[in-house]
Amino acid sequence: MQRQDRIIYIDWNIFQDIKHNRQVIGLKECLDQAKKRGYIIPYSSAHLEDISRSDNSKYIAEDLKWIEAITGNYCLAYNEKDEKDFWLMNKKPEKIKQETKSQYHLKKILVFEPYCVNMNCLQESNILFPYLKRNNNIMSSELLVEIIYDLYYTIFDDPNIEKKFRNSIHELRKLNEPAFPYMKDFPIWKYLFSNQEILKEHFIEIMESFLYLSNKKLDTLPFGETITTAYDILNFFPVFAEKINNNNNIHNTSSDSAHTYWATSSKYFITNDKHLLKKACFIYNVFGIKTKIYMKDDFIKNVSFL
Repeated sequence: MQRQDRIIYIDWNIFQDIKHNRQVIGLKECLDQAKKRGYIIPYSSAHLEDISRSDNSKYIAEDLKWIEAITGNYCLAYNEKDEKDFWLMNKKPEKIKQETKSQYHLKKILVFEPYCVNMNCLQESNILFPYLKRNNNIMSSELLVEIIYDLYYTIFDDPNIEKKFRNSIHELRKLNEPAFPYMKDFPIWKYLFSNQEILKEHFIEIMESFLYLSNKKLDTLPFGETITTAYDILNFFPVFAEKINNNNNIHNTSSDSAHTYWATSSKYFITNDKHLLKKACFIYNVFGIKTKIYMKDDFIKNVSFL
C-alpha cells in the first residue's frame, strides 16, 4: 500500500492547464515544492482514457510527453483482491496505454428498451404527454432523464410540479408500462427532487435499491465499482445535473467517475471542474473517504509545502 499522505492526484483538466499554461501561476511552483517534499503526482488509466478521446496523433503524443514530465512516469495501480489497496509503478504512459483498456465505464441507470406509449389511454393533462408527443409517442430512458431535469428547473417556481410528476408516473404505472415495474416504492422517486442533505441521509438506501435491480449488493460490491456506481447514480438526480453538450458528454462523465475512484488513493485531489468536485465531495463524505478535494485556485491558496 502506497502512503496516501504522499500522493497528489490531479484531474485531466489540470494537466491541460499546465500544458497550455492556463492560469497556473502558483500551481506549478506549489507542485514542484510538493515533489521536493517527497510527494508523488501519478497518472492513472483514467487519464489515458481522456487522451484516447482524441484522434489527433500529434496531440496524443504531446499529451503523453506532458504526463511523463509531470508525473515522472509514476502510474497508479490497485490490488485486484482489494481495490482500496493502491500501489505505484514506474512505467511510461505510452506503454500502459498500449497494454490496458478502460477499467470503469459509465453504467446506465434504469435502462430500458424504448417503446411506444398508447397515447389514447393517457390524459392530456399528464405532465409527460407533450414530451411523448414530441418524441413520436416513444418512451425511452433518455427522454425520462430529460423530463426529470426539465422539471427540476421549474419545481421551485411551481411547488405542485413534483406532485404532478408523481401522479403522471402513477398513471403510466397503471397502464402497465414496461418502464415502471418497480416504481411505487422505488427510492429514486421518493427522493428525486431532494436537496443534498436529504440525499446524503438516504443515499445508501437509494444505492442499494439500484443495485437490487441488477442482483448486486453494496456490501459485496468491489470498492472501485462502489465509487463509480455512486457517481453514475448522482448523475440521475437533478440537484447534481450537468448539461450535456460537446464539451461535457457521456465519455467525460465516465472519465470523471473513474478519476473520483483513483483519487481515493491520494491525500489531495485537484480539479477545475466544479461539478466533479460537488459529486466527489458528496461521495467521499458518504463513504468516509479522507481524500481532500480542491478547486485549483483554492489549492494554491490553502495548501503549502514550504
